[in-house]
Amino acid sequence: MNSKKLAILLPGIGYHRDKPLLYYASKLLHNKGYEIFHVEYKDLPAKIVGDPDMMQKAVFMAYCQSVGQLDQISFSKYADIVFIGKSIGTIIAAKYAAEYKINGRQIWYTPLEETFMFSTEDAVGFIGDADPWSDVRKVKELANNMNIKLYSYPDCNHSLECKSVDRNISIIREVMHITDAYLNQRYPTCLEQGRERDLRICTNQKQKQFWYAPIRKPIQSIRLYWTSLKTTEQL
Repeated sequence: MNSKKLAILLPGIGYHRDKPLLYYASKLLHNKGYEIFHVEYKDLPAKIVGDPDMMQKAVFMAYCQSVGQLDQISFSKYADIVFIGKSIGTIIAAKYAAEYKINGRQIWYTPLEETFMFSTEDAVGFIGDADPWSDVRKVKELANNMNIKLYSYPDCNHSLECKSVDRNISIIREVMHITDAYLNQRYPTCLEQGRERDLRICTNQKQKQFWYAPIRKPIQSIRLYWTSLKTTEQL
């Protein structure tokens, strides 16, 4: 039986693979036995926020470069394929998987409206409510219409960050925890049990999607036991 696993990471324009979301996602995937393939872009336009024409140009250039790099992969060798995109990387992931008929799951860090233009059956997304790159209301509406679980973070920008360093650390921990749960397609076992539990991992068995349901106290009080991760100390 083929048990090989492949993870393809597609960055944003300025959000490269050494940035927190992609760095820790890569570590997580590596520890789970995935082969990691990093896509890289060159000479993309800068300062494209609010400029639809420049955005379209950047996406076109990034997609063409990605196709050229992904051509070297023999996808039939892998039983489990995961695309992890950041910003325009989520558009590239969704478009490539749809056009080349790649049967793989997708993890979207701060997706854009264009990400939802392509048929995607198995994906999870994360977005900040103060993301200047997206029409957040529209993104949430599109995700709901496509039955894709989208986690939103109040006051967070396009990097899923806010003014509080402590909260940023909590957010990256939570995002990686959800990413891990999504990859495992199971109930995580790392939440504190008992009355002081702040979040409950729920699952819809029909859709095989996970979501957090708030329980009582604020997220700062949660104690996450990362028993399913080998990267606990790094996080």
